[in-house]
Amino acid sequence: MTARPRSTRWAILALLSVSVGVNYIDRGLLSVSAPLIVKDLGLTPAEMGLLFSAFFWSYAGFQVIAGWLVDRWEVKWVYAGGYLLWSLATAATGLVNRFGSLLGARLALGLGESVSYPACSKVIVGAFEEDRRGVANAVIDVAAKIGPGLSMLSGGLLLAHFGWRSLFLAVGLASLLWLFPWLRLAPAKLDESAPDKTAGSPQHPQPSIADLLRRAELWGTSLGLFSLGYVWYFLLSWLPTYLIEERGFSMERMAVLGSLPFWVMAVGSLCGGWLADFWIARGGSPTLVRKTFVIAGLAACAVTIGPVAAVSTAGAPLRSSPPPALRSASTRRTSGRSPKRWLGRQPPANGPAYRTRSAT
Repeated sequence: MTARPRSTRWAILALLSVSVGVNYIDRGLLSVSAPLIVKDLGLTPAEMGLLFSAFFWSYAGFQVIAGWLVDRWEVKWVYAGGYLLWSLATAATGLVNRFGSLLGARLALGLGESVSYPACSKVIVGAFEEDRRGVANAVIDVAAKIGPGLSMLSGGLLLAHFGWRSLFLAVGLASLLWLFPWLRLAPAKLDESAPDKTAGSPQHPQPSIADLLRRAELWGTSLGLFSLGYVWYFLLSWLPTYLIEERGFSMERMAVLGSLPFWVMAVGSLCGGWLADFWIARGGSPTLVRKTFVIAGLAACAVTIGPVAAVSTAGAPLRSSPPPALRSASTRRTSGRSPKRWLGRQPPANGPAYRTRSAT
């Protein structure tokens, strides 16, 4: 792939970025739609938690296998297969009628999306030199932040007009269009790695899994991602429900304010990637540069998330009646409609969004 024109290399990176954005849009639709889905399907908070976590069971469980697949087969076709699976799983979510079906769709979504980051990493290593990979990875990470930002902003606004079933069907089927340019532009074969232009950088043979497990860098990187994951996946999974149920936001207000953290993270990712490449290009050790940005980023995350706890303790308890978002989303355009209709809003309910199983 390194022999390809520079414009083609960046076009493929753009396609990867779009696919990652779609990836996060698809996985974030459930959290945005949760307040309406639980009313339609009558789910408890525990069942909703299982649906959120089910995605990660298959996503994490299949990640190593996905990496093995992209190492041994053409990444072009492995990624296309995973993308097709997760797009169809997203569309199928709009057709479910019960908890079990929704659980199966979430597991299929995680299975398909597990291929995304191994495939992106494989392409970036084969296409970009060491002092260009910071920007390349930053572009991918920006897409990972823009995706949920768009999912929350546009999804929240569209839910108020078209309902959750239409949203899943439209997004899942429209996502399939990405496959056409990918199959046209993606190379069938990739070089193992692009030449490293940094001074005095030796070329090393590809390490085995056992070699990787003995490297402190792997465990440090994994610990950093584990630490970030707690905050990141709260934002992806529970933030919309928290803003609506706990804070009483309207669906439209939740969509705007809930998307703000993702826009800020997108800018931070792009700036961080550019600064990392700038530092490395001027002689900085890649290991030192990466460690510095990881530690600084996690420290900034801890400092900014801390005040949220103080704000939360001053809030009101969970509402015992539907918040304004759910009342407005369920009372308009529902006269004479079945609660299991495929399009539009669900009929109003007199209780809270989540049902409980307490004795009367």
